[in-house]
Amino acid sequence: MDRNLHRRGHARPDTKLRAAAVAVALLGAASSAAAFYDDRLQVFVGENVTRDSNIFRLGDGNATVPDKGDTFRSTTVGFNVDAPVSRQRFQFGADVSQVRYNRFKSLDRIEHNGRLNWLWQAGDQWSGNLGYTETKGLASFVNFTGLNAANPLRTQIFSGSANYLLTPSWQMQAIASEQRLRNGLDARKIQDVDVTTLQLGANYISAANNRIGALVRQDEGRYPNPQSAGGTLFTNNYSQRGIGATTDWSITAKSHVAAQALYVRRDYENFSGRDYSGFTWRAAYDWLATAKTSLSLVAQQDISSTEDLQTAFVLVKGIAATPSYAISEKLRLSGTLSSNIRDYRGDAGLGTSLFAGREDRLHAGVISLSYLPLRSVTVLLSAQREKRTSNMAGLDYTANVVNVSGRLTF
Repeated sequence: MDRNLHRRGHARPDTKLRAAAVAVALLGAASSAAAFYDDRLQVFVGENVTRDSNIFRLGDGNATVPDKGDTFRSTTVGFNVDAPVSRQRFQFGADVSQVRYNRFKSLDRIEHNGRLNWLWQAGDQWSGNLGYTETKGLASFVNFTGLNAANPLRTQIFSGSANYLLTPSWQMQAIASEQRLRNGLDARKIQDVDVTTLQLGANYISAANNRIGALVRQDEGRYPNPQSAGGTLFTNNYSQRGIGATTDWSITAKSHVAAQALYVRRDYENFSGRDYSGFTWRAAYDWLATAKTSLSLVAQQDISSTEDLQTAFVLVKGIAATPSYAISEKLRLSGTLSSNIRDYRGDAGLGTSLFAGREDRLHAGVISLSYLPLRSVTVLLSAQREKRTSNMAGLDYTANVVNVSGRLTF
């Protein structure tokens, strides 16, 4: 058989993706408009180059991989649609990325994202949304220091809500969702989980459209793959109930706060020693100091999803500040400083001493410069430093990340 003919008939996936990106770019160059169909359809291509000094988030003293850094590139093509139809609005889109590493070729992959959303309206009193999102990408190495293997993670979220306006000032609300996480790596399939959520609430709406309300919430976590401890199989299934308050309030024309506080109780199906009760909360404050300067502050204490082998959950306490300054109409400088305390809750009596009592402190700083030479072109340069300290030996690490990306939208 002609080898050249064989190769032409079996193009590599990254070659196909690059060809698609070129085709989309040519289509955009031939179009006189920056978007299609009155801006309802947007097609985009992007290229991203990243240098990461510690790909696997290995401990500072870890000599398993002498050179922990690598440079990788990703090429992305995708589209978004935002289509109003009468009083309804339909939003959907998808993108696919080819990621290629210079050294750690085992991490090469194709990632994808998809989203569907229907913002519905029925009369003047009923409204809500119905949506679905799916992502497939590489799971973080932060919580698995030393496990230097790619873990493709697929996340699906089904969601829906309904709002009923009793009067112009009072609104009833119901929200339901299901999140499914599936790990590709056998060693991490124990973290596969389905979480269903139902939330009911009532909100008071002021004449200025500020809101304050109360809510109740029920979460059910189901793990299809049982965990083994001491030769016995058991699950991490749990039920969690919460009651609390929420607000979304514009203090002035230039400052806004959104906050939610819940008292929650989580009960595990097996082993009550893992149960938890306490407050979770999140508060975000946005301030437009001047026409060019803004600041966002976020503080939280919340229960993270199960992320680690042999641990029940992670209690996260953190704060982040994001200042931003518009140097000009086309140039913006921004940054983020964040600090988080991650408290790993396990039960040493079940053979989980590897994680029980673990506490990490994760600090990160990011500075970025975005440039918009044209309406359809975005160029972004960013630098990040990430540092973790832990009360367990070998888990301290430092990572420096530099990124350059460009995106063409039309």
